[in-house]
Amino acid sequence: MPLYLTRGTSTTSSWSLKPQDLIRRLNGTCSQDGHFRCLPRKGGNRRGDAVRKLSVDIEQLYAQECVESRCTSPKEKQTLHMLSEDVQKQLHFIMDVIKELTDEKDKPPCPKQVQVEDMNILDDLLSADIPAQLLAKLNLLDFEARKDVMNVCCALLWVDLPDKVDRQVLNYIIYHPRFLPLLLESYKDEEATLHCGVVLRSCLRHDELVQCFVDGNMVFDLIGYAGHSSMDISQDAFCSLREVLLEHREVSAPWVNSHYKEFMEQYNTLLESQDYLVVRSALTLLAFVLLNGRFKSMMDAYIDDERNLRRHMNLLRDPSKAIQLDAFHVFKIFVLNRMAPKVQQILYKNKDKLVELVSSLLPARMDDNAFFEDQKKVVEILGPLTAPSLKRVMTKDTICSLSGSDEEHITSLSPKSAYSITKTQI
Repeated sequence: MPLYLTRGTSTTSSWSLKPQDLIRRLNGTCSQDGHFRCLPRKGGNRRGDAVRKLSVDIEQLYAQECVESRCTSPKEKQTLHMLSEDVQKQLHFIMDVIKELTDEKDKPPCPKQVQVEDMNILDDLLSADIPAQLLAKLNLLDFEARKDVMNVCCALLWVDLPDKVDRQVLNYIIYHPRFLPLLLESYKDEEATLHCGVVLRSCLRHDELVQCFVDGNMVFDLIGYAGHSSMDISQDAFCSLREVLLEHREVSAPWVNSHYKEFMEQYNTLLESQDYLVVRSALTLLAFVLLNGRFKSMMDAYIDDERNLRRHMNLLRDPSKAIQLDAFHVFKIFVLNRMAPKVQQILYKNKDKLVELVSSLLPARMDDNAFFEDQKKVVEILGPLTAPSLKRVMTKDTICSLSGSDEEHITSLSPKSAYSITKTQI
């Protein structure tokens, strides 16, 4: 059994004592209670030099800007590989700095002087614009180096960093003219999408960055990439779009309301796509958005437009049973809420076929009681539905906005509101 040196004692140690343990003790890095407060610096100022070395590596990457446009020679490949290895090495030092600054539970605090040094290193990192420049040249790096760029960028957005560092990072991204657009442009490259998509969603976990994202109308770009022919790009874009719309509703809902027409014109292209996964993902996300109370104004406008109803009625007849089910979760919103005259007229004319079609739908799980409950309510309303009294005439492009007590949702299905509709798991 090995013996270990302890502070203030003079016991002997066996040969199995790890060298790093002895070095830590000789450097006085443990307190009187024997617990380590902070690991000694590895290699002196090597971490302080990491930013400078990364800047040099980036300059060399920019010198290789045209490498991909021609047949890369073995020498050029070797140069890129060596640059990738050095970028990895320096980023590991930066990651150590970030980990030291995190305020984790049960983690003894590092000395104040060490914290100041670490914060200065991160300040230099941002001042040199290292994160954005690495993201811009991500396609020139090896896969492992790309992962390290992704990890460091995400770590800079950790919530347990000191407030000063957190503020610096947020300001860096908010006022950087290219950082968020760079992450979006990565969706043009399937290999870069995997890494930049993760960084983008790390940014979109912060309300201030989501506000910056929507103010720049970058949601439209994201919708465009969601319809991409590549499954990896499309599904990653849908994940980011869901993060914006549903995880930060207090920010995204007002933006959607003020850009409703443009938003739906572009989103409808996803519903009309010939790609099976794109249509399913678009239907699923749309159902969750419309059934969320924050998007009430959007839902009111959406269900008042008979063109949207026709679109989902057609999707109910899709050959794919899965798409039929996804379309039902949007279609039921038209039926279970106040109907605009033209919407009611369409439902009335097609009620027999719709009742037959809706009644034939079966969920993926036969124990899905929520689906059967919604299905029953829809059939009960469609069956005795009568023609509307067309007292108010709507033009094709008219979109109703609700205001006043005389335009409330139908509440006969629920004593609370239309939002008490069962949100079936999709």
